[in-house]
Amino acid sequence: MEEDNTGPINISNPNEFTMIERAETVKELINLRIEIKMVENTPHNPGRESQTSQMQINCLDGSQ
Repeated sequence: MEEDNTGPINISNPNEFTMIERAETVKELINLRIEIKMVENTPHNPGRESQTSQMQINCLDGSQ
């Protein structure tokens, strides 16, 4: 399956966020001065299509 979707993708979480938003959240949580680099889009990654379970906690709680 090939798609042209380049926007946010919800992977079984009720809250949608972009990858840059998620990276910034992780950066804040680990409290380090790191650079977030933007790279070219990668080939299709089936993400949710390969998941067999539903998320039980929200992403922020799961990151701590």
